Amino acid sequence: MDGTALQRAAATVITAAVIAFWVTVLLGNVPAIVTSWLVGGLAGLTLLLTTPVPSTASQPSDSPDKS
Repeated sequence: MDGTALQRAAATVITAAVIAFWVTVLLGNVPAIVTSWLVGGLAGLTLLLTTPVPSTASQPSDSPDKS
């Protein structure tokens, strides 16, 4: 599974967890509330950890050295 598929799956799980969280809050089912919270958090961590960080290293420029 490549990173993009994992990110899409994690985003889908987060969406489902948010919906499930509010449904279970309305129903008052405490174990289901906690479960949806934890599943959403785990999916959020997965999404954060699999997202590539943009490179901040300086790129070589086409301009000549000014030394």
